[in-house]
Amino acid sequence: MASVDQKYTSYLFVLVAFIVPVLINIFNGSNGLTDLEKVAYYLENELIITIPIVLRFGDEGFNFPDLAKAVQIQLDEELNNTYTRLKIDLIDELEYSKTAKNETPIADQYTVELIHSEEDFIGIDSEESKCYIFYTLDAVHSNDLPYYIVQGIVHHLLLPEIWTFKQNKVPKKLIQSNSSYDILIMANSQEDGEVIEKELNGYFKADGLWDINISLENDTSSNRSNEFKVVLQSNSDKEDSSNKLAYLSIEDENSLSSVKKEIIKYLGISEHPSNNFKIKLQTLYRFFAIKLLGLSIEKLTNLENTTSPHLDKVVHSVFDLAAEFETSKSASWVPLFTKSKRILQQIESFDNQTT
Repeated sequence: MASVDQKYTSYLFVLVAFIVPVLINIFNGSNGLTDLEKVAYYLENELIITIPIVLRFGDEGFNFPDLAKAVQIQLDEELNNTYTRLKIDLIDELEYSKTAKNETPIADQYTVELIHSEEDFIGIDSEESKCYIFYTLDAVHSNDLPYYIVQGIVHHLLLPEIWTFKQNKVPKKLIQSNSSYDILIMANSQEDGEVIEKELNGYFKADGLWDINISLENDTSSNRSNEFKVVLQSNSDKEDSSNKLAYLSIEDENSLSSVKKEIIKYLGISEHPSNNFKIKLQTLYRFFAIKLLGLSIEKLTNLENTTSPHLDKVVHSVFDLAAEFETSKSASWVPLFTKSKRILQQIESFDNQTT
């Protein structure tokens, strides 16, 4: 493949000038990096992710004409002190939500619902990407409501987002185009084992992110009918015992919850919010969309002396997708993750053909 700098200068000019003006500072650098390496640096150090969040009432509500504006100002200040590479686009539906009730929520949409209450507290929905702000009239009169909303968004609803990207690390076995894991359930009751299997299957379902294969096995060593043992292991590391999750006994519902927590810990996922796995998945799709594209760039750099029209097209796709990351204002990054994974698979397929 000819020098990337020479081959894609004109293409990058169009990309930068007309699609993502914010990238100009990255691509105009004169530090000797190739264009692909500059994209990799940008993804790792400069990319700002925008997440839209709807602000609405969960009850009849009140007239708060300037609330959304005040929340956006405080949100920007809080993120500037907490994590500067995240931007919240607050969507004001306070007036609309007074009359539009019982609507089916848009899939993967982040929402903050305000509910008048006898006390001030924050809650996270167990199924939807939703934060509840329960507030009193005292909070309104003291002008504390914007503060509570910001705390709910930054330190509860988007806590896994900020934690994951600030940590910027996961077990290396997850950074690949096809991550697969086995969960072995050892039970002396086939019926009870199937209940556990269904529960774990549904809980950890993540299309395209990983495959978790669950199998049952009779455990004749147990004398208790309600005892189970669970082990999880990456299929790519079957010979490495250090990657195995220790056997855990499940004796009741609380024990099953502990197993979920151990698997989450094993996978390197944020533990919070503890009652909502979907919010964590939304974060992971964004995180891995970026990481897989970075891995694609790394592999492309190793193929820089290879000439192929197909590979040229893949390089164009990398630039396009980096631009989409910057301009995306969607709550769900599943489509972007899918594109990123497909690019990596194309490169891996090409790499296999040439070796």
